[in-house]
Amino acid sequence: MTAKNFAVICMKADGTVTKTVQKSKPNLEQLQGYVRGPIEQVPFFTSLRWAENGPPVLYGRGECWANEEGMLRGLPRNAKATVCWALAIDRSGKVCEPLGQFLHGDVVFVARTEEKCE
Repeated sequence: MTAKNFAVICMKADGTVTKTVQKSKPNLEQLQGYVRGPIEQVPFFTSLRWAENGPPVLYGRGECWANEEGMLRGLPRNAKATVCWALAIDRSGKVCEPLGQFLHGDVVFVARTEEKCE
């Protein structure tokens, strides 16, 4: 089966996480809406392990987007997204501080999926 849809996982700075599955990849305006401002791609954040009501799912070959002015605007650190980023960088399973950086504000991870749209 070919991955036809897109999983869109929004990790908010307050620790809440939401996932939707949609037919098309989010456009620029949608991505900016998720992160509440101008976007930048998070380097090396190309996979995400996600668990919700069942066994974890690994989303690979994805992309993560953050507010490019998050730190400058004083947005809160996003601990959950930073840990996920660290795990994406170091696939051995140990958590490291990625490149001495933290993600700030809400972030969104987007990847192809075989899951059905909601």
